[in-house]
Amino acid sequence: MKKTLAMLGALGLASAAGAATIVTQPGVSYQTPALSTFTVTGGDMDGMLTWAKFSDGTVKQAPWADDGGTVATDDGLAESAGWYRIRQAGNTFSSLTWTISNLRSPTDALSIVAFGFFGPSGDTVFDLTFGGTDGTTGSEAGKDFDIPGYTATATYKDIVNLTGFPPVGDLYATLDIDLSPNSPLRAGQSAEFSQDTDTAKTKGTIIRVPDAGSTAMLMGLGLAALFTLRRRLA
Repeated sequence: MKKTLAMLGALGLASAAGAATIVTQPGVSYQTPALSTFTVTGGDMDGMLTWAKFSDGTVKQAPWADDGGTVATDDGLAESAGWYRIRQAGNTFSSLTWTISNLRSPTDALSIVAFGFFGPSGDTVFDLTFGGTDGTTGSEAGKDFDIPGYTATATYKDIVNLTGFPPVGDLYATLDIDLSPNSPLRAGQSAEFSQDTDTAKTKGTIIRVPDAGSTAMLMGLGLAALFTLRRRLA
């Protein structure tokens, strides 16, 4: 990702990158003390939340499992009668190591029109390329989302920084993908895609940062309560 893209992203604007359009939105801020230095694989993202939206408006969610993937099924149904499956094989920096499958039967004609991920629940962040540099310390080189053969918009939301440092602009907590109405993932089909991820060095340390307004409000409420208590005790 070029630096100009990062500046546009700060305003919630879009720029084209390969086969997908990349959008960045600061959203809610997250921070973590440090990132792991090892190469991330599917088995390192246990707990990450995934979701998929279908052409009839149905939205299904499923957590990522430590076997390197996730599958959304209705209670009591086998995977073959499920909704979607996402797998990741190898390391996330390599090309096209992710696969998303629409598990619906071709007879019901339900296509996947959007899908996405919330990383912090699985100690995971999404790492964009960043002008030929490694970006955030410990993140190494990133890779933008791409899904060859499909037209898509990838929106990176909720910027992530290292504790005590300002955000660089290459790491995000949330990734949402909207497929073009002309190229949904149809029932019974699968598609490969790429996206680099990083993980927190210590589990459970990707923490949401309260915004300034919320912090000020909480401090105000605390001071008001303290003033009221003092008046009662006077």
